[in-house]
Amino acid sequence: MLKKLILNIFFISLVSCSGLEVLEKFEPKKELKISPGQLKLIDVPPLATKISCGEEVILPSHNPNRSYYVFAESYFSSRKVVSCEIFQENKKLYEQKISVITKNYPFETLSVNPKRVKLNKKDLKRVIKERKVLKKIYGNFGDKLLVDKKFSIPLQSKVTSFYGTRRLFNNVRKSQHLGIDYRAKVGVLIPSSNKGTVVLAQDLFYTGNTVIIDHGLGIFTLYGHLSKILVNKGDIVERLEILGQAGKTGRVTGPHLHWGVKVNGHWVDGDILSELKLP
Repeated sequence: MLKKLILNIFFISLVSCSGLEVLEKFEPKKELKISPGQLKLIDVPPLATKISCGEEVILPSHNPNRSYYVFAESYFSSRKVVSCEIFQENKKLYEQKISVITKNYPFETLSVNPKRVKLNKKDLKRVIKERKVLKKIYGNFGDKLLVDKKFSIPLQSKVTSFYGTRRLFNNVRKSQHLGIDYRAKVGVLIPSSNKGTVVLAQDLFYTGNTVIIDHGLGIFTLYGHLSKILVNKGDIVERLEILGQAGKTGRVTGPHLHWGVKVNGHWVDGDILSELKLP
């Protein structure tokens, strides 16, 4: 009994000492910087269990080589500084400050079917219903990162509209383009950017035939305006597995692929996701 007690005390002491060393290593030395609509990987100690950034609770990802969390700042952010608290269970380990730097996005005007801009009662009812479905999907994500390779952009083709572009539809409706549009003829095969679970595969009012992939830890990718969907809800897809064919369904000016990336509830620039060293 005494021997067991001594071993337990030794173990607790060892963990405590190593924990202090880890905290010293990750204790922030300066403020990090991010712009609205962007992503950043932030390293944390292996003993971190959650990160609280304002009202957001973010889960960390742990692997043998690295522990980190993915921080996303909203395109609509008006914050100057974000304070993220790193916790081990209910114990606060330290706080990391992130400065939000202003970014100016381009502007474009588009002409589309008037019915896709000024909605009738039937279409408005449909849009409201779809928003509820999407809100539920994005609020329920896997607690583990499913990817085992780096994210890729879905197509090697010309970008016809960049993330963050401010838009004016039919000289009436103002909005923001919170994805990336790639030039693609009808029928071009569309691959998944990475491994994940298909959480939606159906026709939506704005993005037409749409596939959404849950990659875990609040990371989703969306593939819109497809002519055909070749996967089903619940399917596990691998990186570069074909999801469907490019098309011109939904609110479009012509055939293309709309690729959207949502992280922790925010639409962000997919180009940055493809540059991150994940997993």
